[in-house]
Amino acid sequence: FGHKVTTATAENRLKRRRGHSMVSAGEYGVILFGGEIDGEGLTNEVWLLSGNPDGSRLAIRCTNRLSYFHLHGIAMFVAYGLLVPIAIIITRYAKCSSKKRIVVIHAVFQIISFLLATVGLALAIVSTSGAGRRHFQFSHAILGLLLYGLTLGQVLYAAAALPPG
Repeated sequence: FGHKVTTATAENRLKRRRGHSMVSAGEYGVILFGGEIDGEGLTNEVWLLSGNPDGSRLAIRCTNRLSYFHLHGIAMFVAYGLLVPIAIIITRYAKCSSKKRIVVIHAVFQIISFLLATVGLALAIVSTSGAGRRHFQFSHAILGLLLYGLTLGQVLYAAAALPPG
């Protein structure tokens, strides 16, 4: 591991980092890797963070329990993690005399899932909007946009493939 040691000077104290990854290091603190630092661009630094933020004058208190960022995650989980698998399971394993009924139930779940994913995409864009912030720069955002595009393609294909009536 390479490491960078810095002191909290007035110049670097207020710089923000976006798109980084963090993981718990247990009793040692939190490991922070990569991302983009305001004014410096992308970085591959690895930091071991420890301490108590309550004693800091710069501690930021969370006043919003459910931000657009959190709602984005919830919407995407419900859409892709719950509704899509339910639609697939219903189509695959449902025992019903009417094939048309199964297709309608499947379609309803998929349409609700697509609409919820669209809301999730909008929430992601709104949550990353800000001064100088660019959309779709990191792998999570790029893969998410790709997945949404594939979902849109599937919706358009399904709409075109449906028989009239």
